[in-house]
Amino acid sequence: MKILAPAGSVDEVEMLIGSGAEELYCGLSPREWLEKYTMAVWLNRRGPRSGNLRTFAELRSLVDSAHSSG
Repeated sequence: MKILAPAGSVDEVEMLIGSGAEELYCGLSPREWLEKYTMAVWLNRRGPRSGNLRTFAELRSLVDSAHSSG
């Protein structure tokens, strides 16, 4: 069984992997989506604000960081 952990920011990747996480997951909720859909529509199961990355650049950075950590 693998340990799955939520990542809310790029800064958490090293700590999560160092603590034993083998897989990470995250949400993405860009400002443009919130403006278009408001908070009445959740685009993922993490809620419209907390626990989500805010930009596709953050997502790319998180993925790159996770991959470089193995």
